[in-house]
Amino acid sequence: MLPAVFPLFAGRSSGASLIEALVALLVLCLGVLGVAAMQLTALRQTEAAGHAAQASLIMLDASERVRANPRQQSDYRFDISGPCQHATVHGARLLQDLADLTEAVTCRLPHARLRVQVDDGYLQSDLSWSARRLHTDEPEMELHARTLLSP
Repeated sequence: MLPAVFPLFAGRSSGASLIEALVALLVLCLGVLGVAAMQLTALRQTEAAGHAAQASLIMLDASERVRANPRQQSDYRFDISGPCQHATVHGARLLQDLADLTEAVTCRLPHARLRVQVDDGYLQSDLSWSARRLHTDEPEMELHARTLLSP
């Protein structure tokens, strides 16, 4: 019993009840789940941005390879896709370019496909890759470029 000095608190318990503690724990768990969901979204977006940057570099590499080989520009017509393929080719520049681009496309992007062709002094490049590992409802990502080869 409390002394008569504290008549207002006589018969009442002080401190947090079990229900208050459970509500506080529930709020804390919801906050932690929210932070975890934001972290997962950030990781997915980071990987998607990495794939987009890699795709841009592959497209730039393809256009620079075509520009560096002006005598065979009309021969740059290929469609690259499939599982990861490592190849080393010694000899013709066109075959080496094809082998290097095949490795870049098939090994650096998930389920990627690169189509390249040169027509009327323009390089048409189309690169697509899958983002389904990152987002189950996402369609394929695509990057298209039409580049003037000689001014």
